[in-house]
Amino acid sequence: MKRPLSSLLVAAIAIPIGLLAPDAMAQPFPPFTNPTDITNPYYPVSNTKQAITLGVSDGDEFRSEVTLLPGTRTITWAGGVTQTRISQYVAYKAGDLVEVAYDFFAQADNGDLYYFGEDVFNYVDGVVDNTEGSWLAGRDGAPPGLIMPANPVVGQVFNAENFFPVVFEEDTVVSLMQASRTPLGPIANGLLIHELLLDGTEELKIYAPGFGQVEGSEIGASSHLALYNRVNAPRGRVPQSLDSIEWLAEDVLNAVPDWRRVATRANQISQRWSTYRPQAIAAGATPEFIVSMGTSVAQLRAAAQVRNVSETNEAANDLRSVAVDLMNFYNPRVPADVKRLQVLERELMTDVRSRNWTEAMISHAKAADAVWARLRPSVLLRAGGVRLAAELDGLFADQAEAIDAHRVRDALEAARDAIGVAEDLERRF
Repeated sequence: MKRPLSSLLVAAIAIPIGLLAPDAMAQPFPPFTNPTDITNPYYPVSNTKQAITLGVSDGDEFRSEVTLLPGTRTITWAGGVTQTRISQYVAYKAGDLVEVAYDFFAQADNGDLYYFGEDVFNYVDGVVDNTEGSWLAGRDGAPPGLIMPANPVVGQVFNAENFFPVVFEEDTVVSLMQASRTPLGPIANGLLIHELLLDGTEELKIYAPGFGQVEGSEIGASSHLALYNRVNAPRGRVPQSLDSIEWLAEDVLNAVPDWRRVATRANQISQRWSTYRPQAIAAGATPEFIVSMGTSVAQLRAAAQVRNVSETNEAANDLRSVAVDLMNFYNPRVPADVKRLQVLERELMTDVRSRNWTEAMISHAKAADAVWARLRPSVLLRAGGVRLAAELDGLFADQAEAIDAHRVRDALEAARDAIGVAEDLERRF
């Protein structure tokens, strides 16, 4: 029987952390002959195209996105020169961007996965507030941390981060047979780890072979893996009913305030959702996405009926956002992030028109610093990508300047042009 995570946390806290295997990191580092071929089943960095985690943090909705980036980073440390894979981590709380981080990983010859540091950017109101938590192996003598053993055993203690007082994390293996759930269904062989952090915070994490972390729990917060796209997964075709929901919602944004046209589109969206909903469930879509879509459909129809411009635009954009998440379940030819850019720029335009400059800067940061930052390396590898990337770089710079100066016309123009470039990108994929 699966025990609630809250009960597991209480049980795990009772473990005498640090006493079970005090010499876990005292051994010499193993060699790194082929460090970027990461095959560790509990932390499959090289195979994680994109993973989305949903949850709750201090009563607010929480979402994180982990995306593998092309290329590597060379890190020089006391053990030599090591190539690492780069993974972008993005966190949202209550819909606001709160963190963007770039994590560096390398696998040793014995299968142990090491953490070589992270560049962290913590956001407040769409602006980088600080870089606390950043560290790098070799900088000021920091060593890499063992983030996941190749063959964990119950009672094993290891340090994913071990550069006190900058960063510190002590992990203890609690169980190898923890019941949990993955995007493909339940499992009985989850790896349960208790984590002790620098500030005294304690967390529980469950890892599933082939997926990485699938659940997390701490006081006041919990999360679960909602979507996992593998690097080599076959391309899928987005169902026509879902595809039409996305473009119908976009047409609503173009139609306002033509209320007859808006009402027609809202009814069509409702019909398409009734058709597609069973398919979404069959595809393994998480309940949060199903509920969000249903709520947005109802909100759009209600807003259109009373002819409320701001609520209609908000519901239509929310619809597009959830539709893009659902499209991601099919690993489509056009990356979800290309459409996410368009959705976020539309969101920004709504913020600018209402003169809500704080929200506009948050939307800008989500588009430029999170989504575009991880999409850009892949765009550069495509034909014509250098030109398009330079164009978007310039537009995002203009956009930030216009928002900061409260220039409505310039901010709207930059957003429209960015949408145009994103649509060009969509045609090239």
